[in-house]
Amino acid sequence: MRSRTRSAGHLKPFLAAGILLVVCAVQAFSATEYGHTILALYKSTENQTAGQNEIAWYLAPILEKEGFTVRYWDADRGTPPSAEMQDVRGIVSWFRGSSMSHPLDYLAFLNRSVDEGRKVIALGNLGVYQDRETGQYLQPSQINPTLERLGLIYLGDWTENATVIRIASVDDAVAQMDGPQRPDVSQFFYHFTKVDRNMHVYLSLRRTDRDYAPSPVIVTNRNGGFALSSYIYREENGKLVMMLDLAKFIDKALFPDARQERVALLVDTANPTAMHIEALTQPMLMRNKIRVDVIDASSLQALMPGDLRKYTAVGLLLSSDAALDPEVLKSYLQGGGDIVVLKKGDYSRAADVLAMGGSESVPSSVTGYRFTSGFALGEGYAPHDDAFTWSPGTRPPAKGSIVLATGGSDQPSPLLWAANRFAGKVLVWNWNSLEIGDFQGLILESFLYVRPVGVVATAGLGIMYIDDFPEPMYNVVKPPESITDTQFYSTVWWPQIRDIFGKRHIPFTAFTVFNYNANTSPPFPTGEFYVGANGASVNLARSVLASGNELGLHGYNHMSLTLDKTATNIRPWPSILDMEEALKQAHREWSSLFGSDTMPFSYVAPNNIISSAGVAALHEAFPSIHVVCALRYTGGDETATSFGPDAKLPGIYFIPRNSWGYEFSPGARMRVAAAVSGAGIWAHFIHPDDVFDPNRSRGLSWDQLAANFGKLLDFAHTNYPWLNYMTVKGAYQRLQVMDETEVSFTWTGSRMIIHGAPGLLVRVRTNIGPIADMKGVRVVYQYSQMPETVLQLTSSDAELDFIQ
Repeated sequence: MRSRTRSAGHLKPFLAAGILLVVCAVQAFSATEYGHTILALYKSTENQTAGQNEIAWYLAPILEKEGFTVRYWDADRGTPPSAEMQDVRGIVSWFRGSSMSHPLDYLAFLNRSVDEGRKVIALGNLGVYQDRETGQYLQPSQINPTLERLGLIYLGDWTENATVIRIASVDDAVAQMDGPQRPDVSQFFYHFTKVDRNMHVYLSLRRTDRDYAPSPVIVTNRNGGFALSSYIYREENGKLVMMLDLAKFIDKALFPDARQERVALLVDTANPTAMHIEALTQPMLMRNKIRVDVIDASSLQALMPGDLRKYTAVGLLLSSDAALDPEVLKSYLQGGGDIVVLKKGDYSRAADVLAMGGSESVPSSVTGYRFTSGFALGEGYAPHDDAFTWSPGTRPPAKGSIVLATGGSDQPSPLLWAANRFAGKVLVWNWNSLEIGDFQGLILESFLYVRPVGVVATAGLGIMYIDDFPEPMYNVVKPPESITDTQFYSTVWWPQIRDIFGKRHIPFTAFTVFNYNANTSPPFPTGEFYVGANGASVNLARSVLASGNELGLHGYNHMSLTLDKTATNIRPWPSILDMEEALKQAHREWSSLFGSDTMPFSYVAPNNIISSAGVAALHEAFPSIHVVCALRYTGGDETATSFGPDAKLPGIYFIPRNSWGYEFSPGARMRVAAAVSGAGIWAHFIHPDDVFDPNRSRGLSWDQLAANFGKLLDFAHTNYPWLNYMTVKGAYQRLQVMDETEVSFTWTGSRMIIHGAPGLLVRVRTNIGPIADMKGVRVVYQYSQMPETVLQLTSSDAELDFIQ
């Protein structure tokens, strides 16, 4: 009896051995990223000492108040050795003169430091314009690789003629603290050009005798900051006038604000549940073009208030907050950041910050859940399942929270709630069931819900798979049908499925298998595909090809391509050569039956199991196959992958499936919603023989199964009418384009700039109110029962304006 497993029940993400995916690894950030030391550079040749220099006088008190240790280094000694840099987060210079010995070595040191993750802040004179040993001035091309990292290009054109220097723009709060900027007193101009469109400019100057753009002279960006001599402070009537607010400037340079949508995941990598959730979350955010950093729990103790400011949202996947200073989260929320708690845990230190009440006794398990409408994506869709069992955390919502989901019936247990905290928002999941792939889309919805405006790119794809069709037919009667399997597949199932898809204009991909023998060693006979009366299997396969749909491969036989024995795959292949030989037999049979011009483009792994060795064997035997399909998540020995290319084998792409079957249950609807609202790819598979399996049919007749499947497709159409249904080959081509498109979501005040490519689909959740104006996009679908809009870019740069 052949075995065809498919995902069911409560499934977890699982990465099969040997299958490598393009995802960023969870990492513990180094001292470079979160060190507590600032290296202060001075020059002894400029009459500076470790205790007598501008940094010691003006900056050190600010840095020390922030919790930093200031370590001084004489730049005239050369660049610091690597041992001196281990715990250094940032480098600050405040030179008086423009010359230095070995300036190119110094610039290389700064470049290396930035590239290793350190901030570089240059105040006063950059100090490298002239080589002190040779007297030669450096060319702008030698200085600019360093300045470019700070967002600038140096073009020279110096003047001290105050009559031609004017202020072009000034940020009063940062650049005019104790007094106004006065170019007539500063009498200093260099021509700089802005090259980082996301940098902050606090002061820019222009020359009345030149027609080029204003020169930015006080700036910060993601790598640090730069402030030109004479515009930091001046002496006036014997008193120091500090124009530059050093506290604000240093704060922005060391802790840059988030300008682009970017998420940090704080993960307890020693906890399997946390890692299961992370394995679903990170690839999904990346698929939707959201930048992600994963911070290991071992780094939490090093975090300082301000460290999370560069993120628009933060996800917590922790077992405990014992190592996390609550002030880090509080400071982040005070700055307008948003936090999603994706895993229940012991948040005793940060409970109040995270909208949690006091610990209390709760039941060990709760049966059922109900969401309010407006959270999960859909037209009034309110997910519920009265049979699902879950375990709640011990902390209830804090007073003033909005409960979005509950479980149980007599005394409903809070499952999901949200609350405003300071200037930000917190959303808390009170279970660990997000590790189950059925709910993957709710993870993304959580991040969209807490943002004033939540935005992601989406693939917007629907893909229908028919596994094991056409298959060998044996002209036998199987309960509950009263006709032969050949008659059922040919005259009942196939016409009805074709009609179900055809009425809804949904293309599909069928995956044929030639034999069900258990051979994993030569010889590899064939013949089962021809047993069906009147050549039914062959004729049906040819009808799929002729219909304009796609025919893919399910294998020479139904044995999984792996050398490992598992609970499901009890008969592994002895060698890769044996796999290749069997597949080559399938190649010969395909060519003979259907023609060499119809070779398959995609492959579904039997039993949803395949190894990297199996992928390699498939690629060798079938060069035409570029897509391998297993599962997106699983709780058993099946293979789970993300959507994307194989990291080691060029030309192979994974498009896993994320729902299955004919049922129209709450769980089935949740899987559809989770797939569409998650990666934006609903990849669903069915089998023609489900009616013959009591477990898969749940005792329903074929007519009942067909009716339920139609309802499921209609549910998807009602809630996600913007999906584009494609064959696997079409979806692969669409995903390739999406993969190659660089996308960013950048805020400039109340305007969002979406950089992408024409045709890209974007989902926008407007929690702060409707879009006031838009350019470079068209509306694909506007939800009427939730603040969500699906847009398509019509240009490479689109603009969305919001009323604040």
